Amino acid sequence: MDFLSYPFLFLFLPILLIVFLLAEVRYRPAILLSASLAFLIWGGQSALIVFALLIAVNYFLGQWIEKSPASRLPLFLGIGFNIAVLLFYKIFTTYHPLWLIQSFERLLPDVVEAGLLNLVYPIGLSYVSLQLISYLVDVARGIVPSEKNLLNFALYVALFPKILTGPITPYRVIRDELANPAPSFVRVSEGLRRFALGFIKKTLIADQVAKIANPAFNLSAPNFTPQIAWLALIAFTLQIYYDFSGFTDMAIGLGHMFGFTFPENFNQPFLARSLGDFWRRWHMSLSVWFRTYVFYPLERRRIPLVGQQLNILIVFLLTGLWHGLTPNFAVWGLIMGGALTLESAAFGRWLKNTWRPVQHLYTLGVFLSSLIFFRSPTLTFAADFIGRLAGDTTGITPLPFSMTRPLPIVDPTTWLALGFGLLFLLPLASWLDPSTSLRASLWWARAKERYPRLGLIPRLLSDAILLALFWAGIAALVSGSYAPGIYDKF
Repeated sequence: MDFLSYPFLFLFLPILLIVFLLAEVRYRPAILLSASLAFLIWGGQSALIVFALLIAVNYFLGQWIEKSPASRLPLFLGIGFNIAVLLFYKIFTTYHPLWLIQSFERLLPDVVEAGLLNLVYPIGLSYVSLQLISYLVDVARGIVPSEKNLLNFALYVALFPKILTGPITPYRVIRDELANPAPSFVRVSEGLRRFALGFIKKTLIADQVAKIANPAFNLSAPNFTPQIAWLALIAFTLQIYYDFSGFTDMAIGLGHMFGFTFPENFNQPFLARSLGDFWRRWHMSLSVWFRTYVFYPLERRRIPLVGQQLNILIVFLLTGLWHGLTPNFAVWGLIMGGALTLESAAFGRWLKNTWRPVQHLYTLGVFLSSLIFFRSPTLTFAADFIGRLAGDTTGITPLPFSMTRPLPIVDPTTWLALGFGLLFLLPLASWLDPSTSLRASLWWARAKERYPRLGLIPRLLSDAILLALFWAGIAALVSGSYAPGIYDKF
């Protein structure tokens, strides 16, 4: 089950929200935990087993760390355990090492062997692993006390709105809300609006431009013209942004509905003027995690002369491998890290003082280049795709229509999604806000003072638009245009 499935939208969420709001505050954590466990079970019973193990081990280790502040053993055991679980699933679900299983065939029971052969990656494991590591480190640093209430700790780990795609939420951020989730009418209504906005981003933009990007990148080789290559790259750029930010909006909206405040994950990243600025705007919760728990500790042991640059490369190599243990993700991370190491040197000072359009073009160029490796199935495909972007037309052979559809012929809704997707990357909200103009803001203030109900007009209008677009998104789902979330598998 995910946020766009019919059972979730029309059964799970409405019933849970009604029961949750009508229940006494003291029963709400238990209700929410039960719902979160049901959400996990719906995604596969194996996920529930893994989460139960993570909850039990980290709950015990958190208290051990607090009781033994002079010992680093429990902290190292906790970090190692969470990384080991993550690596185990990453390796077995990415590479399916049959040879390794066969080597221990005589020692493994048939049930265990069958389980390893059919292993499924638990939803949200990458995000939960990072959150648990941050919890243990924060307890060791004395930033937060260990959680003594097992129910509250289990709720922190398994809380369903942040399982699928984050945002990565440190324990200290929602610690007080875990025991007392008490949403107000305002927060519930804002949460519904935020959820609807994310749903619209996903269904009406991301899933529509996916009709261009997915067929192109799912081929065995980039057997298409340079024009199609550029179209596919632009489509994937829009797809990954609206897909990921859409799921984040839905998660934050769900958090509001149930009384939780999750960190923001995006802040108009395509307005960035450098890669450093970009990573302060894109997947912000991941950037903050790696900066806090990897980069700063490395900086305290910096190697002279090359220390900071080397640490940046290490951080982004790990960021790439967090997405997946493949050469493509490693190259993606090294491209990002390499660009940031240049920005930390003389090139960064030059970039800061150059013409603003050049800053934007540089940032967008590096990001688009990295996305080729991020999305391509192999390094060979990525290299050939770069050749297509550069105008190489050698080796292109006509393919059957069934294999190229809808690459050469895109339906009008896809073109509309592509156009609006590009348009909404701009700061339209700030341009339309009357407060951006002094004269307009004074006029609007005087008008609202004279006619107080005027203030309701923008809200009613925006709610009507959101509702109409939400049902258009439902119609898009019914039509079968749903594409699985890109970040679901990370």
